[in-house]
Amino acid sequence: MKLGEVGGSRVGTTNVQDAAGVSGTSQSGTGVRGLSDTGAGVNAEAISGVAFRATSANNFAIYATSQDADTINATANSAGHAGVSANNSNTSGGFGVWAKARTAGHFESSLGYCVEAMGTADIDAIDSTTSSPNHAALAGHNNGGGFGLWVASDTKTGQVGGIGIYARGATHAAQFDGHIQHNGDVHHAGTVYAKTDVVLGSDCVEDFEIDSATDVEPGT
Repeated sequence: MKLGEVGGSRVGTTNVQDAAGVSGTSQSGTGVRGLSDTGAGVNAEAISGVAFRATSANNFAIYATSQDADTINATANSAGHAGVSANNSNTSGGFGVWAKARTAGHFESSLGYCVEAMGTADIDAIDSTTSSPNHAALAGHNNGGGFGLWVASDTKTGQVGGIGIYARGATHAAQFDGHIQHNGDVHHAGTVYAKTDVVLGSDCVEDFEIDSATDVEPGT
């Protein structure tokens, strides 16, 4: 490692692979500290390698705080990669991303999905839970005239699958406020209750010939 001076600043350079141009070591304090009034306290750049790498055995690898702006602002210009990529290699558990706030996550998109979830394990792709007695665990709203909720299950494996919506409730499995349009057959196991008239269409009542009134013997 060689130390030089550029513009009044100390500069460290090295041509040794895996060696540091500048190295800071501390037993209990800060190893390297950068401070700037208006610019970047620490600036990391790389052409083909990792610009900034941080590791920790028992604590945060990166700890960042901000008072009046985003704590971390990440931008990517790649069509095949993410602005932020989080991975957790522990197969016993742990989150790839963990967020906690009044609103834990906010997503916006004008060109594609706001949120896309894909799962390959034999478990729900999205698991949503709430303890509110007045609100839903999952709510969908559409302000453009389309569907509030659209679901499809186009694949059936043996006797499993192929059900678009499965609902279960302690009082009712489903409640609808408004008209319901159904296209296809209805298979119902149980009793149908109706508080008002039930209007039946074609193939519900057949015409029968009525004979003249006669006495009918019991048992005939």
